[in-house]
Amino acid sequence: MRFESRPGRVERIAILLLLALSTGVAPVRADEGEIDTTELAAPQPEAQGRISIRRFVITGNSRFSKEELNQQLQRFVGRNRAKADIEAAREALEIFFREQGYSAATVKVMEPAPGKSVIALDVQENLPKLTAATGQLPKDDKPDEVLAAPVMESLDTEKTTPAIETEKTAQTAPTSEKSPKADDSEFLLEEEPKAETALQSETFTIKGFIIEGTSIFTQEELQNQVKRFCGRGKTAVDVEGARDALERFFHGRGYPAMLVNIPAQSSSNRIFRLDVIENRIGNVLVSGNKWVSTGRIIRDIPSILPGKVLQLKELQNEINAANRNPDFKAIPEMQPGKAPETIDISLKVQDKLPLHGSLELNNRASHDTTALRLNAALRYDNLWQRDHSISVQYQIAPQAPEEVQVVSGSYTLPMFWSRDDKLVVYGVVSNSNTNSAVGYSSLGKGNVIGSRLILPLQGSEGFFHSAVAGFDYKEFSETVGLAGAPGVKTPIRYFPVSASYSAYMRDAGGMTSFTSGFSVLFRGAITDVREVEDKRYKARGNSIVMTAGLERNQQLPGGFSLLAKFDGQLSDQPLISNEQYTAGGVESVRGYRESEASGDNAVHGVIELVAPELLKQASKERFSMTPYIFYEAAHLWVRDPLPEQDSSADLQGIGFGLRGTLLKGLDFQTDLGFPLHENSRTKAGDARLHFKVRYQF
Repeated sequence: MRFESRPGRVERIAILLLLALSTGVAPVRADEGEIDTTELAAPQPEAQGRISIRRFVITGNSRFSKEELNQQLQRFVGRNRAKADIEAAREALEIFFREQGYSAATVKVMEPAPGKSVIALDVQENLPKLTAATGQLPKDDKPDEVLAAPVMESLDTEKTTPAIETEKTAQTAPTSEKSPKADDSEFLLEEEPKAETALQSETFTIKGFIIEGTSIFTQEELQNQVKRFCGRGKTAVDVEGARDALERFFHGRGYPAMLVNIPAQSSSNRIFRLDVIENRIGNVLVSGNKWVSTGRIIRDIPSILPGKVLQLKELQNEINAANRNPDFKAIPEMQPGKAPETIDISLKVQDKLPLHGSLELNNRASHDTTALRLNAALRYDNLWQRDHSISVQYQIAPQAPEEVQVVSGSYTLPMFWSRDDKLVVYGVVSNSNTNSAVGYSSLGKGNVIGSRLILPLQGSEGFFHSAVAGFDYKEFSETVGLAGAPGVKTPIRYFPVSASYSAYMRDAGGMTSFTSGFSVLFRGAITDVREVEDKRYKARGNSIVMTAGLERNQQLPGGFSLLAKFDGQLSDQPLISNEQYTAGGVESVRGYRESEASGDNAVHGVIELVAPELLKQASKERFSMTPYIFYEAAHLWVRDPLPEQDSSADLQGIGFGLRGTLLKGLDFQTDLGFPLHENSRTKAGDARLHFKVRYQF
């Protein structure tokens, strides 16, 4: 006997691939309902317009077993049937699919040729297209991890299956069929021609398989998938089982477009050849992009390069990473290739101008300065088509511009070894001139140049962490004295090195975050010990500062949530004022002015009870308002204080606030805080309003 290709057989690869992409499970072949085109025919007319229905052949199904579908159609099989029974069978099958949750499925009767009594029904599952991840953070600030799966349309790749022919014509299929009885309704839908059943019972020996056509996997890996089909007493079913096992192995390893064919061959060889069709990527079409070049898109998604074998996991990861950019979304679709054994990819892109900015007005002012601060920022995120970003910021006191002026800029670029790792280089220039209520003035200028390397670390579902390391060159010059008279200059230059680690853990109840870090200052070279000693009593210029923080956002019944946050700083020696921990203001103990107190060591905590959003449904999310109440406290210590200096400071505040959005891009926050602990500049119980209004695009 010999194996040969059966003419007219076309695998429904599109459905298999779409199932693999949508469920993440290796697809199972769904060709049990294969149609022999010589057998398809119109119902045989009988007396008075009656027909015989011997059986139904169902194609296009990849969701349910033949037995389940047979049960739905068994009642329509038999002689003396009306033509309306065919339509009734079609409707019964559609109803079954819809009851199982596949409301888009349709069934149609295929056009046969006259002379037979086999009815062919074709199922169109109409599976929905898979869309790409949004790239936005889901609830609880979890980075988007939804994988973007491509859309796979039908591939007209023809697969061969073994067909056995005996060498003696006497063993071929019978030339006639037994006519069904008048009341016969027990004909099974899955009944196959007797000749095929007989042929499948022919046995032979399989000594092994020769697998050709792919170099992605080793021969050992491939042979392990088919070795269980070797031995004596095997049939054509075992050869096809080896092919199926090999395909399931490919699909399970993330290669859904790879197929296996059984070429024409004789069973007397006892060694059977299986040909792998890799279906490599042919043409790639990128459309819809306006601001991102096609070259950059291909560079960021290299798994779609022509000539490569589609690897689903790699493609999903690359699409997911690209779609984290809020200005860019890509959805891949796949079609049969124009060239044999290829697939073509169409990448549909939606992008926006990568220019962003913000303008913010707040009252984050310290003592002895005017109340308002105005901040402006501008950022461009696709410089050189290389995912580089450049930004500038400007801060001013609009009521008295000479009091505060700060200009800063930064440049961010991905590292050559990984696009997720970023290098940030920045600079800050500041200028301030303030007068105290007792006649003293302080004139300060400062320059900072620094760099940070940001390294996202390998996480898992619900767990994300990263590390940051870098250095700064800081130069400050301060002149203090009586207003209108020459003052004393205290310049200082130093070079701290720092590193930090942060982790985020999400669970069913909320989000937990943890941060820790350190900063080290080295004496000599840039850091002048004398300048450090002039700036702070008993400071030695080789300080080590440790920082840590822990935060929990817990969801509560009724749409409430509870935020608990604790952080602090610990140093080994007295620090200059620029490196001390400061408390007071909207970021630390509301109810007090900004930087109300400072210390070398400090602990700070806040508890905030957040109510459900207001006006969300009524405004259709155009407006949102979230009320909350809070309690904050901070305790600061000063190492080796001067005789007239307090060795510690306590701040405590309680109050309530409201934050939300107004229209698109406009957000606000207001807090009314009441200080509970009095100091020389703030009385207990005096209410202080903190606010900010920001527009961003």
